[in-house]
Amino acid sequence: MHAAEVDNVAESIVAHHGEFGHDLVIMCSHGRGRALHMLMGCIAQKVISLGTIPVLLTHPGEQKEFPPYSCKAILVPLDGDPDHEQALPVSIELAKACNATLHMAMVIPSFSKLSGQMTATSKLLPGTTSEMLEMFIENAEEYLQSQLQNFKDKGVQISTHVLRGDPAMLSPGQPWNQGSIS
Repeated sequence: MHAAEVDNVAESIVAHHGEFGHDLVIMCSHGRGRALHMLMGCIAQKVISLGTIPVLLTHPGEQKEFPPYSCKAILVPLDGDPDHEQALPVSIELAKACNATLHMAMVIPSFSKLSGQMTATSKLLPGTTSEMLEMFIENAEEYLQSQLQNFKDKGVQISTHVLRGDPAMLSPGQPWNQGSIS
């Protein structure tokens, strides 16, 4: 407990990890509005950036009673980095516990959503860039299939998705069967 007011709530939450040894931080968003959020960021976002502990963010409802929790689908975004694959065994266990479907997804940028050095390359060599993007799609499909084979006998329904668009624009309501995002 704090005897005095804390100036940086996010830092305080992260600092308490050593004190309490918790495995998960559960926070509620307050919905202060986009302008304030863009200016200051949200506390949960700061906790995520400062710490190494998982954060579960919930949204307050208008109702006084909470609806029953039901997890039917879990998204695991992947990028081919072996360090990020550490999320897969945990996700599999969570999907088993919730009887949920696991969706493994990779996003390959579309030609119009390229960034960094790829943007310059696309202007000088548009045909080559298009071919490279097609190769990225094939590699992503092979990668996801290899991950699917690694976990196929775990008793969980798993689907794989290679999407096109801006990876930062992956939305919660993603239509998995359409195969692209904008």
